[in-house]
Amino acid sequence: MESKQAHKLVQLAREHFRLLAEIKSLAAILETAERLNQAPIKWLDALKLLRTQPEYRNISEQFEPQLAEVERSAEAIELGRLLDSIPPAQFLN
Repeated sequence: MESKQAHKLVQLAREHFRLLAEIKSLAAILETAERLNQAPIKWLDALKLLRTQPEYRNISEQFEPQLAEVERSAEAIELGRLLDSIPPAQFLN
């Protein structure tokens, strides 16, 4: 695999993990609103606050070492091994 292709793949993976953290954060906001039996008020502010929390970063950045290694490696076999080392996503508590 060419370096440019590996870089694009890593960009895609980083965006995937960022969006995964966004989805899980929004789900937490909606679950809280449901428990309170009201529409989420100031949900955008709540999302911005959640983005600063360690749990959000754990989801969005937890695989950064593997992604950096993928970006440095142009070998398809090595790339497959590294991608296989990424476990399923964790949920926010």
